[in-house]
Amino acid sequence: LILDERTGQVAYVILSTGGFLGLGQSYHPIPWSAFRYDETQGGYAAAIDKRLLEGAPSFRPDSAPVFDDAYGRRVTDYFRLPPAATG
Repeated sequence: LILDERTGQVAYVILSTGGFLGLGQSYHPIPWSAFRYDETQGGYAAAIDKRLLEGAPSFRPDSAPVFDDAYGRRVTDYFRLPPAATG
């Protein structure tokens, strides 16, 4: 999880894809606003098509981006979601 440093609220969930035994992994920041509580699953879920995720902003474990406002806009614009609420 990535927290908004001003509000302390969840801003992004980092989803790990690919890789085997820690090699070749990619991390995708998914805006928290994409998630909804699903009572049937007993947790939060996001309905994101795998094809959409393949072109989404991502990073490797050894090259994490700076999670600033510009990067946040890039991620939320990609997913066509409203930005995370900030304080």
